[in-house]
Amino acid sequence: MANNKYTKEDLYKATSTVKRTLKNQFEKGNLSKITKTEVFDMIYPKLGLTSRRTLWNCPQSDYLNDWYAGLQIELNELKNRTTTVSERFLPRDGETVADLMNTLAQKNRYITLLEERIKKLSSENEQLRIANNGKYTKIDLK
Repeated sequence: MANNKYTKEDLYKATSTVKRTLKNQFEKGNLSKITKTEVFDMIYPKLGLTSRRTLWNCPQSDYLNDWYAGLQIELNELKNRTTTVSERFLPRDGETVADLMNTLAQKNRYITLLEERIKKLSSENEQLRIANNGKYTKIDLK
C-alpha cells in the first residue's frame, strides 16, 4: 500500500497550488481543457505520494471530487471570459471597411514616424558615445 501520511492541510495546500497554476495557464492560453487524471498527476507529487491512484481511493476522495467539480466550473468561466475579451477586437456595428482602412493607415503613419525618431535618436546616441569615448579613452604613457 502506498504512503498515505499527509494531512488535510497538506491536501488543501496542494490543491490550492494546483488551482492557481491551472488558472494562470488558462489565462495565458497555454491550456484549454484539463482532465481529472492530469490534475491528480499534478497533486500527488506535492503530497509525497508514489502514484495518483492513492488519491482515487483516499479518505478525502469526496473532497477531491467536489474540488475538481468546482475547478471545472471556474476554468469554464475563465475560458468564457477570455473569449469575450477577444470579441472586443471584432469590428463594431456601423464600421465599414473604409473606416478600418483609414484607422490602419493612421497607425501605419504613426509607426513610420516612430521608426524615424528611433533612427534619429540611435544615430545621435552613437555620435555622443563616440565623442565620449574619444574624450576619455586616451592613454597618457608618460
